[in-house]
Amino acid sequence: MPDDARLAVLLAGWCALRMGEVFALRRCDIAADGSTVRIERAVTYREGKFEVGPTKTRESRRVVSVPPHVRPAVVDHLARHVGESDEALVFVEPSTGSFAGEKRFRTAWEAARVAVGQPDLHFHDLRHAGGVLYAHTGATLRELMDWLGHTSPNMAMRYQHTAEGRTAELADKLSALAATNP
Repeated sequence: MPDDARLAVLLAGWCALRMGEVFALRRCDIAADGSTVRIERAVTYREGKFEVGPTKTRESRRVVSVPPHVRPAVVDHLARHVGESDEALVFVEPSTGSFAGEKRFRTAWEAARVAVGQPDLHFHDLRHAGGVLYAHTGATLRELMDWLGHTSPNMAMRYQHTAEGRTAELADKLSALAATNP
C-alpha cells in the first residue's frame, strides 16, 4: 500500500472499522497519542461523488481503543500525512485534498492483495478478521458488540469462531481453576 494509505489497512484490520468509517476520519477523531479513534460519520461513494453521512447504525457511533502496537503508525501518519486543522481528513486524495480517491485506493488495494497472495481478499474481510481477533482475546459478546458497533448479538456472533487449539487451551484453564478451587 502507498505510505499514505497504509494506516487505513491497519485500522480496518486491528480496529475492525468499516471502509466508510476509515475514510470519513478527521484529525479531531483520533487521540493525539493514537490510543483511540472516535467513529461519528461514514463516507460513501455514489454516482461519482463522495457523500458524508451518519454511521451505519446509531450504535456504530463509538470510540475504539487502538491496540498499542498500532499506535506508532497512527501518530506517524498524523504527523506526515494529515493537515493541522482539527477538521483535516486523515486520508486524502493528494491531487484534490478531498476524500481519498476511490480509484486510487482500489488500485493500490488490488495490487497489495496480489502481492500478499490473497487476490480475493475484500477490504471488509479486514474488519471481520479484526472482530475475530478481538473475540479470541476473550471479549464478551457485549464488548464485541460495542467494539464493532453492532446492535444485535446475532451480528456479533458472526465473529465468534473457535480458533484451532482454543478448546484445548480452555480445557487447560478449567483444570487450572479446579486446582486452585478444589
